[in-house]
Amino acid sequence: MSESPEIPAWLDLVALAVECFHKASLVHDDIEDDDPLRYGEPTVHVRQGLAVAVNIGDYLLGEGYRLLASAEVPAKIRGEILGAAAQGHCELALGQGQELEWREQEMSMEMLLDVFRLKTAPAFRVALEIGALAAGRLQDCQNVFPEFSEALGIAYQLLDDLDDKAEDHSSAVFLCAKTRQISAEEARSDVRAQYFNYREKAFATLERLQSQPLKSLLFRMTAKILDATG
Repeated sequence: MSESPEIPAWLDLVALAVECFHKASLVHDDIEDDDPLRYGEPTVHVRQGLAVAVNIGDYLLGEGYRLLASAEVPAKIRGEILGAAAQGHCELALGQGQELEWREQEMSMEMLLDVFRLKTAPAFRVALEIGALAAGRLQDCQNVFPEFSEALGIAYQLLDDLDDKAEDHSSAVFLCAKTRQISAEEARSDVRAQYFNYREKAFATLERLQSQPLKSLLFRMTAKILDATG
């Protein structure tokens, strides 16, 4: 398919569906992790109660699939887009399930990185795959997206833990300090080094993309998501 500046109107529905899935995953994740805050504000289950929050998350998931199944989305790619979304949905649920199981054990840094890999990477990958399917170009980049999304997802979570000033026993900094028996500052330095390692891996993976416009776009997006001052 040739590249074109024309953006079809139905693509708005696809983008909105991806955002519905993302917000649903945050609502459910906050419930499962018992997080009191999201974006500095009380989480949905704290403000509205557990039952309402579960229902909101379920509604957003249903709305996402409804939008993707819309007749406005071309029939020739509708099934593939729905399949990619469903696959990502299942992977995220399995990742969350793995984290819930591991909470009964003594968590290690390796286990925490696996949680990041299982819970966060699929969200990035599915968004990219759905976009590529909509453009008819998934075949050109499907060998890059999984590795890129994994590196981006882990780097993003490590950066998030570095930015968290509170003492969070589930954070990479706290866990690194505990398992290695080092100071919080030493642990922060170690986690920062791991963050930059995954950040560079994400950028290096993008070099394999054949499309220069897509490569440039994802380079800019990655730089914006991963603040190098972590």
